[in-house]
Amino acid sequence: MPHITLYDVRRRQLPVLDRLMQLYLHDFDEYLSEGVDESGRFALDFDLRRYVREPGFWAYLCWVDDRLGGFSLISERVEHRTGPGRFIDEFFVLRTYRHQGVGRRLAHLTFDTFAGYWEVVALEPNQPAVAFWQTVIADYTQGAYETFTIVEDGMGLVWYTFDSAGQRSGE
Repeated sequence: MPHITLYDVRRRQLPVLDRLMQLYLHDFDEYLSEGVDESGRFALDFDLRRYVREPGFWAYLCWVDDRLGGFSLISERVEHRTGPGRFIDEFFVLRTYRHQGVGRRLAHLTFDTFAGYWEVVALEPNQPAVAFWQTVIADYTQGAYETFTIVEDGMGLVWYTFDSAGQRSGE
């Protein structure tokens, strides 16, 4: 298994994160069908700079051995309980590294960054993501998580909630 490392995104690395986000949105477009704008870019509905400027937002680049492999974006935004927690805003692994355990390791390292309550959501039509999160979270929590589906704007959203306290992956 390759060595996986997380690094905090710094302001100077925002262009790298932006380029990776375009690849992520390309993959995601299969489920949202929003397409590109007249400049050939997928539109973001938020500002990536908040992950290096604002409190309560974190961005991590994933390195696989000595090559860039993906990212994980986290915020304090939680919807299904009051109190502190973390939410996976966006999560991406380059296709080159999929089905090799890289995504699983990246998710576990991400959960290890903050002990406590977590929420993860996947679009129901995105069955590869639903299966991924189901397996990864079940493994990380040893089955101590909740899952439920909510329909919003005609789209099923599969939610996973759990507490990572004491769950450090130790891989």
